[in-house]
Amino acid sequence: IRCKPQVPAFEQLFTHVDKHRGHLVWGKGASPGVSGLYRLVSGPQQKIWNASTNTGAGNDGPSMYFYPGEIKARVSDDQFNKFVSSLEAIGPLKSKIDEARKAGWTGKYPTVQLTKLKDGDLKYILAAIEGLLPASSVSSTG
Repeated sequence: IRCKPQVPAFEQLFTHVDKHRGHLVWGKGASPGVSGLYRLVSGPQQKIWNASTNTGAGNDGPSMYFYPGEIKARVSDDQFNKFVSSLEAIGPLKSKIDEARKAGWTGKYPTVQLTKLKDGDLKYILAAIEGLLPASSVSSTG
């Protein structure tokens, strides 16, 4: 299986959602995918990321993408800017964040191949997500 080396990345994503009282929504496409939803400042839980195995023919393997336009609408400018800056610090995401910014955060979903993340990048992404969440979002059981 092509995505086997990325199994720990998916496990970290799932654990993070659980720890922060979020939930997962499973896709129904040809390539298995899942979105991580978290409670932000107010309102219903918000999709923050989507991860896919991208195992179909012609795909580049496991990847994840983010929902910056939707996130921007739900958090303070300061929280959003810190989140985006954190993602930009990850080499393979920088140009994708730039594209989304130029599009006014509309219709662009910065994507990164999980195989292109370096050691520690995923933990850095998860820490950036935590900056979007209220302090009360951590589960006492997680």
